[in-house]
Amino acid sequence: NPGERGPYEAYLVALSVPVPTAARATAEMIAREVLAPVAVHYGHSNATMRAQLAAATLVGVLIGRDVLRLPAVAGGSPRSLAAPLGAALQAYLVDDW
Repeated sequence: NPGERGPYEAYLVALSVPVPTAARATAEMIAREVLAPVAVHYGHSNATMRAQLAAATLVGVLIGRDVLRLPAVAGGSPRSLAAPLGAALQAYLVDDW
């Protein structure tokens, strides 16, 4: 629900189109500070790539929902998006490949 955005979410969406470099910097910070440590915790030597793939997925969902307003994503409840998004993030950050 666009009215229930968290601070990172709102910031990324607000900057994704008019200021792509700011959105990129924020996504890189989230990848580095939040997501890469998860991949490192699971012993992955390619933690940076995994974290950036996860960040790209998160940003893609935000843009799909709030900028492009893709109907299935924009109309989906947080609960309906959590399982597939969680599975994708797990594949990037936790699973071996």
